[in-house]
Amino acid sequence: WILKQVAHELNLSMPTADDPLIEDPKRELTLMVNLQLLPEMAERVSQQQRVCFVDAQNSSHEKGLLVQKLAAEYKGSAFTHHMTPETLLALADELYDSRPEAILVSVSGYSYNFSNDLTATTMGLAFQAVDQILIWLGERIFHDPANP
Repeated sequence: WILKQVAHELNLSMPTADDPLIEDPKRELTLMVNLQLLPEMAERVSQQQRVCFVDAQNSSHEKGLLVQKLAAEYKGSAFTHHMTPETLLALADELYDSRPEAILVSVSGYSYNFSNDLTATTMGLAFQAVDQILIWLGERIFHDPANP
């Protein structure tokens, strides 16, 4: 949902499972959809100056919107099908000597009842996430209403 809104705001097509990459050479921007990170993605990551990972999370200790800078760091996992963004960045560094600036934007989910709709709380956080990504991309200027 978040990537769909970012694509809409930038007047770009939405990447799909059949066509997972949308490139905008003018902005030097690539949008990519994938449900999990794979080691093969390290090459594409290494070709970027900046990378924004977007994820949903269901952690009980971190609720809300999380936007954090990432650094290359190998993080092992008990699951063979799980790779962290930091590990993918570490592969890009080790294999391609590339260190793109990277952030993680993560939104809490509040209900997992097999619905395609977001809860009102998650929807509000998702709109905030879109704003943060567009600000990071330089496509939107941050305006703090408390400081006119």
